[in-house]
Amino acid sequence: MATKKRLLDYILSKIEIERDGYITYVKKFGKYVFTFNNELFARVVDDTLYLRATEAGRSFLGKPVKGIPYKYAEPHFIIS
Repeated sequence: MATKKRLLDYILSKIEIERDGYITYVKKFGKYVFTFNNELFARVVDDTLYLRATEAGRSFLGKPVKGIPYKYAEPHFIIS
């Protein structure tokens, strides 16, 4: 199942950058990969947003739900 473009547009409209840098995204095989200053931080797979699991993300989200965006991937935080 491919990710819908309107979900990508919605996610981009909600991102707030607190420091200098730039966000880019690339579509591959119906999925999107987000980077901030060339470092991967999120994926959108099958209309689900997966954030790379980091301590900073955990402290911001509290008790995030984890999931795996694709086979053999490390667990990511799922954002509904």
